[in-house]
Amino acid sequence: MGRRLQARAVAGSVAAVAAAAAVTGLLLEALDHPRHEIGVLLGVLVPIATVWLAATHLVTLRAVAGSLRRHYAAGVIAAVALVLVSAFTGTELMVVSQRDAEMVAILLAFSLIVALRVASLLSDHAAHQITRLGTRLGALAAERGGPPVPEAGPRELAELAAAANRLARDLEASDRARRELVAAVSHDLRTPIAALGLLVDAVADGVVTSPADIAEYQGRMRVHLAHLRDLVDDLFELARLDAGDLAFEQTDVDVTELLEETAEAFRPAADNRGLTVVEDVSAPLPPVRANPERLQRVLYNLLENAVAHTPPGGTVTIAAAGVDGSVRFDVTDSGPGIAAADAGRVFDRFYRGGAEASRPAGGAGLGLAIARAIVEAHGGRIWVANPGEPGARLAFTVPVGSGP
Repeated sequence: MGRRLQARAVAGSVAAVAAAAAVTGLLLEALDHPRHEIGVLLGVLVPIATVWLAATHLVTLRAVAGSLRRHYAAGVIAAVALVLVSAFTGTELMVVSQRDAEMVAILLAFSLIVALRVASLLSDHAAHQITRLGTRLGALAAERGGPPVPEAGPRELAELAAAANRLARDLEASDRARRELVAAVSHDLRTPIAALGLLVDAVADGVVTSPADIAEYQGRMRVHLAHLRDLVDDLFELARLDAGDLAFEQTDVDVTELLEETAEAFRPAADNRGLTVVEDVSAPLPPVRANPERLQRVLYNLLENAVAHTPPGGTVTIAAAGVDGSVRFDVTDSGPGIAAADAGRVFDRFYRGGAEASRPAGGAGLGLAIARAIVEAHGGRIWVANPGEPGARLAFTVPVGSGP
C-alpha cells in the first residue's frame, strides 16, 4: 500500500511539471514570444523543477530528520530560487536592461523574505501543536494524565488531536475500571478468606472440639469455598468473553421450550423465598440463533437478580415476544425497581447502586456483567427497560434463527 501511494505521488509530480511546462509554453506563445526562446526557457526550467521535486520526494521517502521549520524554509527557498532562475533566464532572452534585471532581483528578494516569514509562522504553528500532542501522549505513557489537547488548527492536526484525546479518555477509563475491579475483587475475596481463616483457626486451636461443632464449621467452610469458587469461575468466564476466546456452538433454539425449562429449574429457589414465577410467551415465536446453555445462563442470571430483589410474596415474570427480526426477552420483578441514575451501570462488574447493592447478597457480583457479555456475543443487546419505575424489568434481544 505504501509503494502504491509513493508511485501515485511521483506520477502526480511528473504530471504537474508537464502541465506547468505546457501552460507556460502556451501563454508565452499567445504573447507572441518566439518559439526558440520558449524552448530555451523550458529547457532550463523543466530540469530544475524535476530535480527539485525529486529531492523533495527523496526527503519524504527517507524521512529526513530535522524540524518542520527547516523543511518549510527549504521548500520556500527552492520555490523562490526557481522563480529567480525563471526571471533571469527570461530577462536574458528578452535582452532587457541591466537596471530592469536588478529591479526584478530586488523584488524577488523582498518576496523571498516575506515568504520565509510566512513559512516560519505556519511551521511554528504546526510544530507547536505537534509538540503539545507529543507531550500529552508522553504523559499518558507515564500514567500522569494531563489536560486534553486543543482540537483546533488545520484539519489534519485537529483530527490528530481529537484522536489523541479519545485515546486518553479510553485509557483513563480503562485504568479507572481496572482499579475499581481490583478493589471490588479484593473486597469480595477478603470476606470469605477472613471467615475461612477464623473457622480453620478455631478448629486447629482446639476451640471447637465436639464432632457436631466441627461438622458445623466444615459446613460453613464449604459455603465460603463455594463463594470463592463461583467468584473465580465468573472472573475466568468474563475474561474469556472479553478476549473472544469462548466459542459458542449456535443452533436454532425453541424460545417457548427454553423459557419453560428455565422457569421450572428456578422455581424451587423462588418457592423458598415465597415468590411466584410466571411465564408469558406470545405465540408463536420463531427460534433464535444461539447457544442454548449460554442463553439459559443469561435468563438464569436475570432471574437470580430478580428473585434477590423481590420481597416475599412477590412475583417474577419471564416473557418473550418477537420484534424486528429478533426475540425480546423480559424478566420483571415486583421489587423496588432500579433508579434511573443506576440504569446505565447495573451491568457493570461489581457495581453497587442506590441504597442497596445491585447484586444478590452472597453472590459473586458478576451475574449481570456475564449476561451482558453473552448477549452481545450473540449479536443482541441488554438494557433496563423501565428505569426509575417500581418493579425492575431487564430486557435483552437475540436475533432469530434460520428455522421456520
